[in-house]
Amino acid sequence: MAATDCFPVAVTGLPERKLTLAAVGCGVVWRHHLQSISASLPRRISITAIVEPHAERRAAAVRAVKEELDEDARPYESLEEALAADPQGELFEAVDIMVPNLGTLHEEVALLAQKAGRHVLLEKPISVSVASAERIVAAGKAHAPHKVLMVAENAQYWREIIAAKRLIDGGAIGKVITVRAKFWETALPALNEWARDGAYDPGSFIASGPEGFVFDGGLHWLRPMRMFLGPAKRVASVSGATLEHMRGPGMAQALISFESGVTAIFEAILAPGPISDQPFFVLQGTEGEIVIDGFEGGGQLITVSEGVLLKRSLNEGYAGPIGWDTGYLGEMQDFAAAVLDGKVPEASAQEAVEDLRLMLAIMKASKTGAWES
Repeated sequence: MAATDCFPVAVTGLPERKLTLAAVGCGVVWRHHLQSISASLPRRISITAIVEPHAERRAAAVRAVKEELDEDARPYESLEEALAADPQGELFEAVDIMVPNLGTLHEEVALLAQKAGRHVLLEKPISVSVASAERIVAAGKAHAPHKVLMVAENAQYWREIIAAKRLIDGGAIGKVITVRAKFWETALPALNEWARDGAYDPGSFIASGPEGFVFDGGLHWLRPMRMFLGPAKRVASVSGATLEHMRGPGMAQALISFESGVTAIFEAILAPGPISDQPFFVLQGTEGEIVIDGFEGGGQLITVSEGVLLKRSLNEGYAGPIGWDTGYLGEMQDFAAAVLDGKVPEASAQEAVEDLRLMLAIMKASKTGAWES
């Protein structure tokens, strides 16, 4: 089974051309995006430019493109430089923005690309404030109304998330009565590629910014909760520190009340030491339960028939890729289809604004001690 078969992305036949893409910012997320582009069948994206201010990372990214895709990407120190060298979009028609989400940096870089008339794939979170996020969406409509603006939220495309959503919609566990979501990582570099890359070190944007670990990664868990349960209404939460040098929260627990009447639990923790492999989601229904496992993928549908407990793999009968990285694969395929085929992306940029709005409410509630909306 082709990799695309597990995603709601239409790819038919071999495309006449590939999407030409500039990779902007080349940290850990960049490596996942590159690997996903390489793994796509058929491959519909060519990386033609690398934009990275750090000289060693820039050179390493150019080498990686050659090794993974056998393509020669042109290196640039800034997006301004790259756009000046390619004013007509002959080298790259789209940008994949993966710069740190610090202050209004996402907005500033996205606006450069939008004013230049490029398609934009913007790594989540869309920004650090709702006002900034809404300006990004508005700028796309104003400066590039016929171009794609998509926020890279890989949770939308996780194989197990898609499988669970289909089971819920099909009534497999009856009415959903509650959900528990847990976002967990260890800060030990030996056990976590993000930690090895320095993402949580003193001085990193995650450690030095007021948002912290919970904000940066927790959106990956809020999107599926909204997919499963619909719009959120209000939240109550507490948060705390796990690393002394991290300015923002390293852990949080939140109760989220949804407009559907369901109340769910969201937890997040960056453990300073080792942490066990724990389910990402447990969805309890009136007639069964769905458990979605951790980063490596997998999960179970648990039901009962004639008094006998039944456990079935979420991936039963499926032979394709599973786990966290399927989300990157799906989002890159969806972006290519949106640009090349005119396909409507699986989620609009406005959904990323709503994810952000919910996360900010969680952060606010942990400070006020009150329910926030």
